[in-house]
Amino acid sequence: MNEITNTTNNSSDPKDDEDEYYDTEDESYGPLRKRIDFITHLPYEVVDMILSELSTVELFECLEVSPTWLDILQKLPNLWYEVTVDDENYTMVDQLSLIGKHIRKYRIYNGCQEIHDGSVTEILCGSMNHLESLAWDCSDFIDRDVLNCIRHLQGSLTELEIVYTHDTRYVLPFNIPNLSSILHACPTLKRLEVSLHDSNITQYSDKPGDNEVPDNVKLTHLHWHPGAYTTIEELEKLLVVCPLLLYMSIGSFEDSVSILAFRSQCPPKLRYLHLDVNKHSKSGLYSYSSNNNDNDNNHDDIKPNNDFFTKEEEEEERRMTIKNNNKNVQNKLESLSAKCYNQVDWEELLNLIRMDQKSLKDLTVCHNESSFDLTTLLDIFQGSFLSLRYSYIYWRSRGFIHATLNKYIVIDNQQEKIQERNSDKKKQQQLTIQSEFETSTYQQRHLPWFIEGLRGTHSRSFSWKVSKLKFCDCIINTTYIQSLLELSTLEELSITTSKRDPLEIEALTALIDGLCVSRRRQQQQQQQTIAPRIRRLCLGSVTGLTDGIVARFAEINELKDLTLMKCNDITDQGIIHLVDSESSLEKLSVLECKNITSEAKEYIKEKLDQREYQQKQ
Repeated sequence: MNEITNTTNNSSDPKDDEDEYYDTEDESYGPLRKRIDFITHLPYEVVDMILSELSTVELFECLEVSPTWLDILQKLPNLWYEVTVDDENYTMVDQLSLIGKHIRKYRIYNGCQEIHDGSVTEILCGSMNHLESLAWDCSDFIDRDVLNCIRHLQGSLTELEIVYTHDTRYVLPFNIPNLSSILHACPTLKRLEVSLHDSNITQYSDKPGDNEVPDNVKLTHLHWHPGAYTTIEELEKLLVVCPLLLYMSIGSFEDSVSILAFRSQCPPKLRYLHLDVNKHSKSGLYSYSSNNNDNDNNHDDIKPNNDFFTKEEEEEERRMTIKNNNKNVQNKLESLSAKCYNQVDWEELLNLIRMDQKSLKDLTVCHNESSFDLTTLLDIFQGSFLSLRYSYIYWRSRGFIHATLNKYIVIDNQQEKIQERNSDKKKQQQLTIQSEFETSTYQQRHLPWFIEGLRGTHSRSFSWKVSKLKFCDCIINTTYIQSLLELSTLEELSITTSKRDPLEIEALTALIDGLCVSRRRQQQQQQQTIAPRIRRLCLGSVTGLTDGIVARFAEINELKDLTLMKCNDITDQGIIHLVDSESSLEKLSVLECKNITSEAKEYIKEKLDQREYQQKQ
C-alpha cells in the first residue's frame, strides 16, 4: 500500500477526505501519515474478491469504517449471501437492516435471547425479505415467533432448520409448532429439518385451518425428529399432499405402526425412508467417527446422516424423472432404515428389502441378535452399505466393527475358486458393513454373533467373502482371534483399542501363531479351515508388545503392510531388527510410539526403499 508523508503544517482536516485516513507514527508525537484507501479506488470486482476472504465478523466491522465503505459494501451482495450469528458476535444483529436485503441464508448458532429477539424483529419488519434458508440452532426461541417469521417469508423461504447440536441430556424440552402448522404457515418450504432431544408440540387455532396441511405442498425433504411422539394420522395426511417427497426421516410414532404398510402409502418418488423407534433420537441416523477417544461422555462425533438431504440428490432425481417420463417408471427406495426387535419386524424387513431389492443401496437396521439373522439378510440384500446398531443414543462406551465383503458369483465349487483367483483382474461388487454396539453390555455376545454371520454368507447364486475387518474400541480376546483365523479370505485386519481396554497380549500372540502357520502345511494335514492371507495389519494401543514379539511379524510370509500405533513398550532395536530380517514386508508405519526415535524411522524408510529397489531389479 502506497504511503505518502504529509510534510505541510497547514494540512486539511483528515475527516474531510473520505478517500484517505491518518494514523500516528508515535502515540504522543510525530507527523501524521496519510494512506490511500484502496477500497474507494479499486474496481468493485476486485474489492469483492478481496473482501470475500474476510470472516462475517470482520465484514460487519468494515461497515463501521466510514460512510464510503458502508456504501460500497452495501453494493456487494455476494459478501452477504450467508450470515451466521452466535453469542460471540451478537452485536451484528443491530446491523442486519443495512445489508439484510442481500442475505439468502441466515443461521442462529447457539444464540442468546438478544440475538433471537433482534433477528425476529428484523425479519418481521421486512429487512430480510429475500431469505431462502433459515436455521435456528439454539434454545431461546419461541414457537409462535417461528410461525410468524416463516409466514412472513413464505414467498422466498424454501429451507427451515430447527436443531440443537449440543449435548441435550440435561436441557429442558422445547416448544415447537406441529408439522401441519409449519407447512400451513409456509407452503413454499422444500426442506424441513427438526432435530431436538425433547419437545412439546403445540397446536394453534388462531385462524380456521391453521392445523390443516395445505394442498400441493412443495416439500421434497422432511427430517422430523422433534423428540416427541408423532401420530400416524398426521403423517398419512402429509403423504397425500406431498407427492414430491424424496427424503423422509420420521421420529417415533405414538402407536406401533407397520413399516410395510406405511411404505405402501409413500409417494412414488420417495428414495429415502427412515422410521425411528426411539422417542429421544434427535437425528435418527447417526454417523459415528471411528477415532479413538477415551472420554466416555464425549458425543460430539454423533451427527445425523444427511447424505440424501442435499440439493445434488434433488437435481439427480429431476434428471431421472425427465428420463423416465416416457417409460412410466416408478422410482424405488435407495436408502432404508428400519427396526427389528421381534419376529414381526424381521418378516417386514425382509419383505421391504425384496420390494426394492434392485434399487436399495443403503440399509440401516436397529436390532437385537435374538430376532435378527445376519446371514439371511446378506443373502437377499444386494446394496453396497449396511449399518447395524442398537437404538441407544448415549452409550457409556461404544464399539465399532467395519467389514468389507467381496461378492462372487457361484455356478459350482470349481468355478467359484477360479473366480477367487481372478478377483484381482476383475472388479467385484463390494459391501461395507458397519456395526455399533455398547461394549460393556453386548461385547461378549455381539462379536461372536457378527463373525459367525460373516462366515455363513452364501446363497445358491452368489457368496460374500470377507476381505477387510476393522475393530475400534472392542475388547479382543483369544476366543475371538480363533474365530477370525477361520475367515480364510481375510486380507486386511485392523484392531485399535482404547487405553481403558487394551488388546490382550495373549490374543496378539495367538493371532501371530495362527498367521505363521503355513497354508501348505494346513492343506497337507487336511484341516477344515485355512488361515487367512493377511497382507495388511494395523494394531493400536497394545500393552505388553515387546521387541521380541515385534520380531515375529517377519514370520508372517505374506504380510506387506504393518502399522503400529501407541505401542509404548517397543524400542528402536525391535523395529530395526524387524526390517533387517528376511520378510515380505514392504511398508512399516510406527505412529505415536514414545520409545521410537526419528532416527529409527528414517532407517526404516531407507531400508524398505532399498528392498523395493532390489526387488524391481
